[in-house]
Amino acid sequence: MSSPRITPEAHFDAGYYSKWYHKDIDTRRHLADNAARFVLSYIEHMDASVSTVLDLGCGLGLWKK
Repeated sequence: MSSPRITPEAHFDAGYYSKWYHKDIDTRRHLADNAARFVLSYIEHMDASVSTVLDLGCGLGLWKK
């Protein structure tokens, strides 16, 4: 079985950045809130305890509160 071919459209390019990051602040805040709720729900579902988080610098820093 061969691996799927990565096309230029699959890369983090100007189109991707525009789609996800060039939004008004309320939309960006909504996306960040949804992502945070998802991660926190998953941690709770796994009955895990998290004391630190590693930020890889991918995005605009909307996770911080």
